[in-house]
Amino acid sequence: EAGVISIPGLYFNTDNRDGMEFSIGGQDGLRAYRPTLNSYQCGEALAISRLSKELGDSEQADKYAAIAAEIKKLLQEVLWDEKALFFKALPYRPHDPLPTNSSNSYQSQLVSVRELIGFTPWFFNIPSDDKLVAWGQLMDRNGFYA
Repeated sequence: EAGVISIPGLYFNTDNRDGMEFSIGGQDGLRAYRPTLNSYQCGEALAISRLSKELGDSEQADKYAAIAAEIKKLLQEVLWDEKALFFKALPYRPHDPLPTNSSNSYQSQLVSVRELIGFTPWFFNIPSDDKLVAWGQLMDRNGFYA
């Protein structure tokens, strides 16, 4: 939870510290809110919730279910690029003012490239069905199949 700073509920990390290598959308030392890390955190919160329920700890189960739901919501609202139709990293800039109107105001700050990390949320069944359009990039000759 120490990594939750400017956007309460989302986690950030340096570009190669989330189980991935340095990426084209990252820069040496760039910290960002990444689809990978937030997907992992959502999946882990959901797992803790389910285990707690199995152990009869409904308070803990509810707590972590709420955390998972919040990450799921924010990941889709903040890290989804509405123009590119893909999940992208959002650079962490602690000195930039936070958008005040809605999460969509982050759109212009997302990295400018699509990366395979944008598919990670599906491993944890996070995206809503309207995000399935992202999979078209996989075999698109102007996308990942280039």
